[in-house]
Amino acid sequence: MNRFVTSPNAPEGEVTALICGGLNKTLRDYFHSENIEILYTEKNIKVDSSVSEHSDLSALYLGGGRIIIDRGQPMLISILNEKGFSVTETVKSVGGLYPDDCILNHTIIGRYIIGNSKIFDESVNNECENLEVIHTNQGYCKCSVLVIDEKSLITDDESIASESQKKGIDSLLIRKGDITLNGHEYGFIGGASGKISSSEVVFFGDVTKHRDYNKIRDFIYARGMKIISFDFPLTDFGGFIPIKENIL
Repeated sequence: MNRFVTSPNAPEGEVTALICGGLNKTLRDYFHSENIEILYTEKNIKVDSSVSEHSDLSALYLGGGRIIIDRGQPMLISILNEKGFSVTETVKSVGGLYPDDCILNHTIIGRYIIGNSKIFDESVNNECENLEVIHTNQGYCKCSVLVIDEKSLITDDESIASESQKKGIDSLLIRKGDITLNGHEYGFIGGASGKISSSEVVFFGDVTKHRDYNKIRDFIYARGMKIISFDFPLTDFGGFIPIKENIL
């Protein structure tokens, strides 16, 4: 049965559709080979060019077909509406300097939404009333988090790890760096990875070259999951957002 992903960032089946930005050919070919439909975000000229197509800046998936989209993404909004999603547009447009560029850059995991609550777009406050907020100092929360399942995550941010642990979310803190992001000293783990199924974690490049690879590997393997990696430098492309899944 093909359905909307129920649990944001933690698909329960095999992903059949996702939202992402400007991936390289290797990743596009991989997703296509897995019969995964790709919905692309439009380039946002209001933000830094290095992240202008990053999906983690433009969309926040709430589960069950509900999604918040940057009002500056008219083509994506139209496509999602045609496909039967319940789309809420942001009150403000994503753009400019911090914090206006990360008003949707938050992580939903289980019954929690993690992020800097001071910068939530009004649409987030309205649509996520049923979620408990885990406030962190990090504004770029989605960039900084790889959700493994509804009770565990990997992050390179100390405040996210600390506050999540307090709520019983098992959080592996890794060192920053070893991830490429053009125009920046380094990229972030959430922007370089994601869940492609209930049991598979995809990394955008060669995760074995990360200094904390052994910790990452053991954390994922301990939960009965496997790693998919590629032979190019681990790169932050803004991650991807699973939105449809196939459940047997």
